[in-house]
Amino acid sequence: MLFRRETATISKFASSVRAVVAGAAQIALCLTSGVSGGVQLSVDPATLTSMGVTWATDSPAWFVRVVGTAELAGAIGIAAASLTGVMSHLPILSAASLIGADMLAMSIHSCWSALAPPAPLDLASLVLSVVVLWTSQKGLPVCERSVTLPSRQKSKPETRP
Repeated sequence: MLFRRETATISKFASSVRAVVAGAAQIALCLTSGVSGGVQLSVDPATLTSMGVTWATDSPAWFVRVVGTAELAGAIGIAAASLTGVMSHLPILSAASLIGADMLAMSIHSCWSALAPPAPLDLASLVLSVVVLWTSQKGLPVCERSVTLPSRQKSKPETRP
C-alpha cells in the first residue's frame, strides 16, 4: 500500500512537471514563430538580408511571404487552442506543420551556405515544435481547464434540537 501512494505522488509530480514543460514550450514556440512570421510578412526582403536572413534576397517575394504566413499561422494555431481550450487537435497540426517548416528552412539554409551549421533559432524552433507535438499528443494543454463550479443543490434547512 505504501508503494502505491508513492507512485501516485510521483505520477502526480511528473504530470505537473510535464504540464509546466508543455506550457513553457507552447509559449516559447508561439513567441518565436509569431515574431519570425510577423517580421517576414512586414519587412522588405532587402531589409531582412541586413537583419541576417540571407536567403530572403535570393528568393521571390511571394516565397518569403508564404513562409511568414505559415509560421504565423502555426503560432496562432497553438495559441488559439491553448487559450480557448477548444479543438485539442489544433496544437498537434500546428506543431507538425512547424516541424515541416523548420525542416524546409534548415534545408534551404544548408543550400545557401553549404558548410555552415544550422541556425540556432531553427534548431530551437525544431526542438520546441517536437516538444509541443509530443506533449500535445499526451493531452497536456497549457492550463488545465478543470475548474469546478459550485453545484446548485438545495441545502437542507438546519434543524436544531
